[in-house]
Amino acid sequence: MTTLAAPSPRAGAVAPSRARHLRGTSGREAARSALAVAAAGAGAIHLSSAGAHLTEWAPLGYSFAAAAALQVVWGAALVRRESRALLLAGALGMAAVLGVWLLSRTAGLPVGPGRGVAQAVGVADGLCVALEVPVLLGALVLLRRPAALRPPAGRTARRLVAATTLGVLATTGVAVAQPPHAHPGPAATAKAGGPGDIAGTPMVETGIDGNGNGVDDGVEAYFAAESLAAHEGHEGYPQPGASG
Repeated sequence: MTTLAAPSPRAGAVAPSRARHLRGTSGREAARSALAVAAAGAGAIHLSSAGAHLTEWAPLGYSFAAAAALQVVWGAALVRRESRALLLAGALGMAAVLGVWLLSRTAGLPVGPGRGVAQAVGVADGLCVALEVPVLLGALVLLRRPAALRPPAGRTARRLVAATTLGVLATTGVAVAQPPHAHPGPAATAKAGGPGDIAGTPMVETGIDGNGNGVDDGVEAYFAAESLAAHEGHEGYPQPGASG
Protein backbone atom coordinates (compact mmCIF):
# COMPACT_ATOMS: atom_id res chain seq x y z
CA MET A 1 0.00 0.00 0.00
CA THR A 2 1.33 3.44 -0.98
CA THR A 3 1.80 5.88 1.84
CA LEU A 4 1.38 9.58 1.09
CA ALA A 5 3.85 11.90 2.72
CA ALA A 6 2.36 14.33 5.17
CA PRO A 7 2.63 17.99 4.04
CA SER A 8 5.37 20.01 5.67
CA PRO A 9 4.08 22.28 8.46
CA ARG A 10 6.48 24.99 7.20
CA ALA A 11 5.09 24.85 3.65
CA GLY A 12 1.53 25.19 4.89
CA ALA A 13 2.42 28.21 7.00
CA VAL A 14 4.00 30.28 4.21
CA ALA A 15 0.80 31.43 2.50
CA PRO A 16 -1.04 32.48 5.70
CA SER A 17 2.09 34.28 6.88
CA ARG A 18 2.33 36.26 3.63
CA ALA A 19 -1.38 37.03 3.73
CA ARG A 20 -1.07 38.38 7.26
CA HIS A 21 1.88 40.53 6.12
CA LEU A 22 -0.08 41.99 3.21
CA ARG A 23 -3.13 42.63 5.36
CA GLY A 24 -0.89 44.31 7.90
CA THR A 25 0.64 46.76 5.40
CA SER A 26 0.01 50.23 6.78
CA GLY A 27 -1.03 53.27 4.82
CA ARG A 28 2.22 54.89 5.86
CA GLU A 29 4.29 52.11 4.29
CA ALA A 30 2.24 52.44 1.11
CA ALA A 31 2.75 56.21 1.10
CA ARG A 32 6.50 55.78 1.48
CA SER A 33 6.56 53.31 -1.42
CA ALA A 34 4.53 55.68 -3.59
CA LEU A 35 6.87 58.58 -2.82
CA ALA A 36 9.87 56.38 -3.60
CA VAL A 37 8.44 55.38 -6.99
CA ALA A 38 7.70 59.01 -7.88
CA ALA A 39 11.19 60.09 -6.82
CA ALA A 40 12.74 57.33 -8.94
CA GLY A 41 10.64 58.44 -11.92
CA ALA A 42 11.88 62.02 -11.54
CA GLY A 43 15.42 60.68 -11.30
CA ALA A 44 14.97 58.73 -14.54
CA ILE A 45 13.81 61.88 -16.33
CA HIS A 46 16.79 63.84 -15.02
CA LEU A 47 19.15 61.08 -16.12
CA SER A 48 17.66 60.99 -19.62
CA SER A 49 18.28 64.74 -19.94
CA ALA A 50 21.80 64.70 -18.54
CA GLY A 51 23.47 63.75 -21.83
CA ALA A 52 22.04 66.65 -23.83
CA HIS A 53 22.90 69.11 -21.07
CA LEU A 54 26.39 67.65 -20.81
CA THR A 55 27.14 68.63 -24.42
CA GLU A 56 25.72 72.07 -23.73
CA TRP A 57 27.62 72.79 -20.51
CA ALA A 58 29.41 70.07 -18.53
CA PRO A 59 28.55 71.32 -14.99
CA LEU A 60 24.87 71.41 -15.90
CA GLY A 61 24.95 67.87 -17.25
CA TYR A 62 26.73 66.58 -14.14
CA SER A 63 24.18 68.38 -11.97
CA PHE A 64 21.35 66.53 -13.74
CA ALA A 65 23.14 63.20 -13.26
CA ALA A 66 23.76 63.95 -9.57
CA ALA A 67 20.12 64.92 -9.02
CA ALA A 68 19.01 61.69 -10.69
CA ALA A 69 21.28 59.56 -8.53
CA LEU A 70 20.22 61.25 -5.29
CA GLN A 71 16.52 60.92 -6.08
CA VAL A 72 16.81 57.21 -6.85
CA VAL A 73 18.99 56.50 -3.79
CA TRP A 74 16.65 58.48 -1.53
CA GLY A 75 13.64 56.55 -2.82
CA ALA A 76 15.35 53.20 -2.23
CA ALA A 77 16.33 54.22 1.29
CA LEU A 78 12.78 55.39 2.08
CA VAL A 79 11.33 52.00 1.12
CA ARG A 80 13.70 50.22 3.49
CA ARG A 81 13.17 52.41 6.53
CA GLU A 82 11.74 55.70 7.73
CA SER A 83 13.44 58.40 9.75
CA ARG A 84 12.91 62.10 10.30
CA ALA A 85 16.37 62.82 8.89
CA LEU A 86 15.60 60.92 5.71
CA LEU A 87 12.24 62.62 5.20
CA LEU A 88 13.77 66.03 5.90
CA ALA A 89 16.62 65.38 3.45
CA GLY A 90 14.14 64.37 0.78
CA ALA A 91 11.94 67.41 1.32
CA LEU A 92 14.91 69.80 1.24
CA GLY A 93 16.39 68.10 -1.81
CA MET A 94 13.14 68.25 -3.77
CA ALA A 95 12.63 71.87 -2.75
CA ALA A 96 16.14 72.73 -3.99
CA VAL A 97 15.60 70.99 -7.35
CA LEU A 98 12.21 72.65 -7.82
CA GLY A 99 13.68 76.03 -6.83
CA VAL A 100 16.43 75.77 -9.46
CA TRP A 101 13.88 74.74 -12.08
CA LEU A 102 11.60 77.68 -11.21
CA LEU A 103 14.55 80.10 -11.38
CA SER A 104 15.59 78.75 -14.79
CA ARG A 105 12.06 79.27 -16.14
CA THR A 106 11.61 82.79 -14.78
CA ALA A 107 14.80 84.83 -14.35
CA GLY A 108 17.20 82.32 -15.89
CA LEU A 109 20.16 80.60 -14.23
CA PRO A 110 22.84 82.99 -12.93
CA VAL A 111 25.68 80.87 -14.36
CA GLY A 112 26.44 78.98 -17.54
CA PRO A 113 26.17 79.76 -21.24
CA GLY A 114 22.50 80.73 -21.00
CA ARG A 115 22.81 82.78 -17.81
CA GLY A 116 20.05 85.30 -17.30
CA VAL A 117 17.87 83.81 -20.05
CA ALA A 118 14.54 82.28 -19.02
CA GLN A 119 13.95 78.88 -20.62
CA ALA A 120 10.59 77.70 -21.90
CA VAL A 121 8.69 75.01 -20.01
CA GLY A 122 8.91 71.74 -21.93
CA VAL A 123 6.94 68.52 -21.72
CA ALA A 124 9.75 66.54 -20.05
CA ASP A 125 10.56 69.08 -17.33
CA GLY A 126 6.86 69.76 -16.73
CA LEU A 127 6.23 66.04 -16.12
CA CYS A 128 9.29 65.84 -13.89
CA VAL A 129 7.95 68.68 -11.76
CA ALA A 130 4.59 66.91 -11.63
CA LEU A 131 6.37 64.00 -9.93
CA GLU A 132 8.58 66.09 -7.65
CA VAL A 133 5.87 68.31 -6.15
CA PRO A 134 3.87 65.38 -4.66
CA VAL A 135 7.10 63.89 -3.30
CA LEU A 136 7.92 67.17 -1.56
CA LEU A 137 4.42 67.53 -0.12
CA GLY A 138 4.22 63.86 0.88
CA ALA A 139 7.57 63.96 2.66
CA LEU A 140 6.47 67.06 4.57
CA VAL A 141 3.18 65.41 5.62
CA LEU A 142 4.94 62.28 6.89
CA LEU A 143 7.52 64.46 8.63
CA ARG A 144 4.98 66.67 10.40
CA ARG A 145 2.57 63.83 11.27
CA PRO A 146 4.63 60.87 12.51
CA ALA A 147 1.52 59.02 13.74
CA ALA A 148 -0.49 59.39 10.53
CA LEU A 149 -1.49 56.35 8.44
CA ARG A 150 -0.20 53.86 10.98
CA PRO A 151 -3.21 51.48 11.01
CA PRO A 152 -3.08 48.59 8.52
CA ALA A 153 -4.57 49.50 5.14
CA GLY A 154 -4.19 46.11 3.45
CA ARG A 155 -5.63 45.96 -0.05
CA THR A 156 -6.12 49.73 -0.25
CA ALA A 157 -2.42 50.27 0.41
CA ARG A 158 -1.42 47.84 -2.32
CA ARG A 159 -3.79 49.49 -4.78
CA LEU A 160 -2.27 52.89 -4.01
CA VAL A 161 1.24 51.64 -4.72
CA ALA A 162 0.15 49.86 -7.91
CA ALA A 163 -1.69 52.92 -9.24
CA THR A 164 1.24 55.18 -8.42
CA THR A 165 3.69 52.84 -10.13
CA LEU A 166 1.61 52.70 -13.31
CA GLY A 167 1.19 56.47 -13.35
CA VAL A 168 4.89 57.10 -12.81
CA LEU A 169 5.88 54.60 -15.51
CA ALA A 170 3.55 56.29 -18.01
CA THR A 171 4.75 59.77 -17.05
CA THR A 172 8.42 58.81 -17.19
CA GLY A 173 7.99 57.05 -20.53
CA VAL A 174 6.42 60.12 -22.12
CA ALA A 175 9.09 62.43 -20.69
CA VAL A 176 12.03 60.25 -21.75
CA ALA A 177 10.60 59.93 -25.28
CA GLN A 178 10.71 63.70 -25.80
CA PRO A 179 13.33 64.98 -28.31
CA PRO A 180 16.28 67.04 -27.05
CA HIS A 181 15.30 70.57 -26.19
CA ALA A 182 16.27 73.38 -28.55
CA HIS A 183 18.25 76.52 -27.85
CA PRO A 184 17.81 79.86 -29.56
CA GLY A 185 20.22 80.37 -32.41
CA PRO A 186 22.22 83.60 -32.88
CA ALA A 187 21.85 86.08 -30.04
CA ALA A 188 20.46 83.40 -27.77
CA THR A 189 21.32 85.41 -24.71
CA ALA A 190 20.17 88.74 -26.07
CA LYS A 191 16.85 89.87 -24.65
CA ALA A 192 14.22 90.86 -27.14
CA GLY A 193 14.69 94.48 -28.17
CA GLY A 194 17.96 94.79 -26.23
CA PRO A 195 21.55 95.18 -27.41
CA GLY A 196 22.66 92.38 -29.65
CA ASP A 197 19.15 91.17 -30.42
CA ILE A 198 18.93 89.58 -33.86
CA ALA A 199 15.35 89.17 -34.95
CA GLY A 200 14.10 86.11 -36.81
CA THR A 201 16.96 83.79 -35.87
CA PRO A 202 16.20 80.06 -36.08
CA MET A 203 16.14 77.56 -33.26
CA VAL A 204 19.14 75.22 -33.33
CA GLU A 205 18.67 71.75 -31.84
CA THR A 206 21.26 70.48 -29.37
CA GLY A 207 22.63 66.96 -29.25
CA ILE A 208 23.41 66.76 -32.96
CA ASP A 209 26.39 67.57 -35.19
CA GLY A 210 24.80 68.22 -38.54
CA ASN A 211 27.82 69.83 -40.19
CA GLY A 212 30.21 67.10 -39.05
CA ASN A 213 32.79 69.39 -37.45
CA GLY A 214 32.75 67.58 -34.10
CA VAL A 215 30.94 70.38 -32.24
CA ASP A 216 27.36 70.33 -31.00
CA ASP A 217 25.32 72.53 -33.37
CA GLY A 218 23.42 74.23 -30.55
CA VAL A 219 26.61 75.11 -28.66
CA GLU A 220 28.27 76.30 -31.86
CA ALA A 221 25.33 78.55 -32.69
CA TYR A 222 25.33 79.95 -29.17
CA PHE A 223 28.98 81.02 -29.22
CA ALA A 224 28.63 82.37 -32.75
CA ALA A 225 25.76 84.52 -31.49
CA GLU A 226 27.80 85.64 -28.49
CA SER A 227 30.64 86.77 -30.75
CA LEU A 228 28.28 88.51 -33.15
CA ALA A 229 26.43 90.31 -30.37
CA ALA A 230 29.69 91.37 -28.70
CA HIS A 231 30.98 92.94 -31.92
CA GLU A 232 27.74 94.47 -33.13
CA GLY A 233 28.52 97.84 -34.66
CA HIS A 234 32.24 97.16 -34.98
CA GLU A 235 33.97 97.41 -38.36
CA GLY A 236 34.98 94.18 -40.02
CA TYR A 237 32.15 92.08 -38.55
CA PRO A 238 28.93 91.12 -40.34
CA GLN A 239 25.94 92.89 -38.88
CA PRO A 240 22.50 91.49 -38.15
CA GLY A 241 20.41 91.34 -41.29
CA ALA A 242 23.35 92.12 -43.56
CA SER A 243 23.31 90.23 -46.84
CA GLY A 244 26.34 88.31 -48.12
